[in-house]
Amino acid sequence: MLKFRADASSTENLSSNNKWRKVVIAMDGSEPARQDDRIILVYAMEHHHAKLLANSEKEGNSKTDIDERTKLKEKLDSFQQLLSDFKLMGEIKPVSDKTPGKAILNAVEELNADVLVTGSRGHGTLKRAFLGSVSNYIVHHAHIPVIICRETSSEV
Repeated sequence: MLKFRADASSTENLSSNNKWRKVVIAMDGSEPARQDDRIILVYAMEHHHAKLLANSEKEGNSKTDIDERTKLKEKLDSFQQLLSDFKLMGEIKPVSDKTPGKAILNAVEELNADVLVTGSRGHGTLKRAFLGSVSNYIVHHAHIPVIICRETSSEV
């Protein structure tokens, strides 16, 4: 079983009840199952974060930009380390577009993905009306099967 949390590199970000988020990927463990499946973690980031990563070679960056870029790279590295720790074939793909939903679906198309698994924050009706819902956008615009995992706690 894979166990993920917001920041895999520290224990200080665990929730008050000290639970990890558990993502279950069912497979039979046979050689063909391990060889034929590849996990691609698509990380939808804001435009300014994508620009920071893309412009890492430019001179004259502020200390804030350098610090933010370092944090982004550490986050991407921690995602890759999770895959390695569990001996899963996979990669991390940071993406950006006008909206996170559009960025994710562009990646799905580019990667020729077969299925998409994503989460739902569980925003209420009012918040969703103003902010939109990435999972709702994905469900209505994806051309492949989509699995939406929603929060089950009483906070939703």
